[in-house]
Amino acid sequence: MISGPAGQRRDWTFFQQLFLPEGGLMAVGQRYRPGRGAYIHMTPASYAAGSGPYLEERGFFERETHREAAQYALVYHAFSTYESRATPDAEPFARGINSIQLVKQQGRWWVLSVLWTDEQSSGTPIPEAYRGR
Repeated sequence: MISGPAGQRRDWTFFQQLFLPEGGLMAVGQRYRPGRGAYIHMTPASYAAGSGPYLEERGFFERETHREAAQYALVYHAFSTYESRATPDAEPFARGINSIQLVKQQGRWWVLSVLWTDEQSSGTPIPEAYRGR
């Protein structure tokens, strides 16, 4: 949803429709709120408004390199390691982990939350077990 070349508009309406009304996104790391705490909370709409222009102007490609997932009843969790690039073939400028929680309701899976941090903002390298390829 968020990946694409510079100049390409993302479908933010569809992005927002993936989330439950209570759903949200949270970035963890000191660079997000220096001196005021380690995380920032966003709604899908505020994420699109804040990050959309950057992603669309500069280009952004997120590639999953490893995933650990589990489901119990109507709950699904994915721990997804990623690399961020400006173009599909560029060297990664960031690596991190997304923690994604989904809930099955009304016959489909909905995103309840996406929580992430990266090596730079956390100051911690990704553990070998989560590096993948």
